[in-house]
Amino acid sequence: MRGEWNERIAEAFASLMVEKIGSLAQDWRQPWVSLPLAAPRNVRGNEYRGCNAFLLGLLTDVRHYAAPVFMTFMQAREAGLCVRRGARSFPVVFFGMYAKAGGGGGSVSMEEYGAMGEEERAGYTVVRHTRCYNVFNIDQTDMRERDPKGYDEAVGGGACDGAGGAYCCEPIDRLRERWVCPVHVKPSNAAYYSVSGDYIVCPEKRQFGDGAEFYATLTHEMAHSTGIASRLGRYVAGDGGRESYAREELVAELSAAMCGAHFGFAAMPQDNNAAYLKYWLECLGREPAFLMDVLADAQRAVRMIVEMASAS
Repeated sequence: MRGEWNERIAEAFASLMVEKIGSLAQDWRQPWVSLPLAAPRNVRGNEYRGCNAFLLGLLTDVRHYAAPVFMTFMQAREAGLCVRRGARSFPVVFFGMYAKAGGGGGSVSMEEYGAMGEEERAGYTVVRHTRCYNVFNIDQTDMRERDPKGYDEAVGGGACDGAGGAYCCEPIDRLRERWVCPVHVKPSNAAYYSVSGDYIVCPEKRQFGDGAEFYATLTHEMAHSTGIASRLGRYVAGDGGRESYAREELVAELSAAMCGAHFGFAAMPQDNNAAYLKYWLECLGREPAFLMDVLADAQRAVRMIVEMASAS
């Protein structure tokens, strides 16, 4: 079942990127990831994270929705709203855990499991589960007509305050000190990861237009550093061809955008993300649907960054 949901997410992502890339008139330019206006969130105000935030931000951009605010069909009904006829939902995925008793004894929540004594816990097994929900943007409902005040608040809320060179992403700042390889932030005209030396070089924050651009660049290079054989194994010894390099750039750029969504420094991918992907797809001579395969590697890189940042 989990594979089916992952396939749905990948197909939805590829479809959006096909549409976005096809609409571009301009070429890629630095910075690689632009600052968003708002973080994708549900109608109750809770922000989406990780891949969900990235994809819903992209969906908002491609469909030109007024705000990245979403709700399920049931949430719309509870609010007295109607989903417009013909509106197509978009899948979001949530991962969770529960504790299952041996011998068919039922299950309990992780809160209940945590309150148990050590002896009682021994009779349970912690199980991961995945749930998929279908959501609609508020512009796919009649919220604007039925609840104009609520609609205006939803459109005007959630502004990202990350603009400006003083912006700091504390989890990434802490992670720099304990990353899997040395991270050298210094005056420089280039940002790169050295495979042979296993280290990262990134220009100082003051060299960027704002702090979000700095963190997007840094996480792009961090994603590159996850690819060696002792980590996620994307790099193949002796394979230094242009196609391999271009594919790795796609992985790093998608990873940087998803990191921005998770950590909040760039919650919505902008035209420049798609333009960067378009450039490398043209170098590869591949169709945008090729990104479905690349997304799996990007998700693994992001998971490694997020898990290490959470532990720092």
